[in-house]
Amino acid sequence: MKKILLFLLLFPSFLFAAEKEYYHTKINGADVYITSLKSFPRDNSILIMDNGAIQYSKKIFPNGKYATNTNIMIIKKGKNNILIDTGYPDTINSLQKALKIAGLKFSDITHIIFTHLHFDHIGGMINNNKPTFPNAKIYINKVEYDYFFKKANDKSADTAKKLLAPYKNNIKLYTEGVIDNDFKEITAVNAFGHTPGHSMINIKDKYTDLLFIADIFHAYEIQMKYPKTTVIYDVDKDMAVKSRIKVMSKYKGTNTLIVGAHTPFYKPVTWK
Repeated sequence: MKKILLFLLLFPSFLFAAEKEYYHTKINGADVYITSLKSFPRDNSILIMDNGAIQYSKKIFPNGKYATNTNIMIIKKGKNNILIDTGYPDTINSLQKALKIAGLKFSDITHIIFTHLHFDHIGGMINNNKPTFPNAKIYINKVEYDYFFKKANDKSADTAKKLLAPYKNNIKLYTEGVIDNDFKEITAVNAFGHTPGHSMINIKDKYTDLLFIADIFHAYEIQMKYPKTTVIYDVDKDMAVKSRIKVMSKYKGTNTLIVGAHTPFYKPVTWK
């Protein structure tokens, strides 16, 4: 009986621990949250691999599938509530829960910074046929915007135009470096290739350096060992490889905290 009572007393703490599926830190006075909206196995058929990568893939993923996440980042500082990417349409409920953890709701988001305009990053912009974030300014890399809104003529571009149409008067374009003078500690880092304007997002102070590498990796374990592995969704595969190798070289052996949109973890790691 005593054991049962002890379990009942401790159960809420166990429950809370199980629900705490997010990473939180403070950087430059900002609260930074990272969480996965969705975890699922992805088929290796989307990867374009040489023979070495194929054999390695078979060894570590014998079922032909690898683990992936849909990670997003939330940054709160003062009056600014910033969301980095929004996930899929079917992860809106998960996004709502993630925002609640940060003490926010959809209408509280003041800024949305997109790493790029693929469906799994902008899919949360419409909810029940209405704008999900009625008070948000939208930030898109200028090269990315020009490609999707002026040059591309495919399903991805059509989807981007449709999902962002309700926000057309609130779209702002950024280039590499400071995205908005209201939060100078958040900067964009060019990592073109996966899409023409694909960007990483960096937030740092003198103590912590955190880099959200977006879609530099899709199959993390495979591409870390075989970085020349690409995915069918890479718009410029050669440039995507160059960007990945450059990022790996620049940050290996540093204290920079690394996490991506599709890394199979949401708690950042260092590449020692």
